[in-house]
Amino acid sequence: MGRGRDQTPPGFGFSRKVPKKITYEKVLLDCRDEVSAFLDSARRLGAKLLCCLLQFGSFNRTAFATMGAFLDRLDPFLSAWPADVPVTVEVGNKAWMVEAMGECLVRHNAVGVLPAQVWMPSPLSVVQRLDALTGPFAYVRLLGDREAVMPSPRRWITSSSTAAIRWRSIRRQSGC
Repeated sequence: MGRGRDQTPPGFGFSRKVPKKITYEKVLLDCRDEVSAFLDSARRLGAKLLCCLLQFGSFNRTAFATMGAFLDRLDPFLSAWPADVPVTVEVGNKAWMVEAMGECLVRHNAVGVLPAQVWMPSPLSVVQRLDALTGPFAYVRLLGDREAVMPSPRRWITSSSTAAIRWRSIRRQSGC
């Protein structure tokens, strides 16, 4: 962590992904030691730590019968999250990009991630339906259709550039 911190220019920020052991395997349960070790590592970035990303896949009804059941687990986890480390939350269930999720994030000053992925609602559609700014900044994850772009790095660059240009256009239209 220290070398990356020292070799990046001023103003550069890191977004650290919380380990899958916490988000996918234990799904926020009985993971105090893992979270503590991760936070110790993340804090070594100092002022260059922009946030830590809790990235969740798409949960089926076996994992969580409802979004409410997931929020019942997420809410206490975010309550225990330290205030000195900004946190972002990305869910993979498109039906969960709703007001109740945003309200949970707002309660904890957590940033909701707007993933630009083919199976999720577009960031623009979410912003048009909801108050998508749940924390101190916005977080849009541009990835796109990985299957279509990974065979060719050139296509990935073109796809990402197109998405960035489109996002810039969205910002202009919304007055941001």
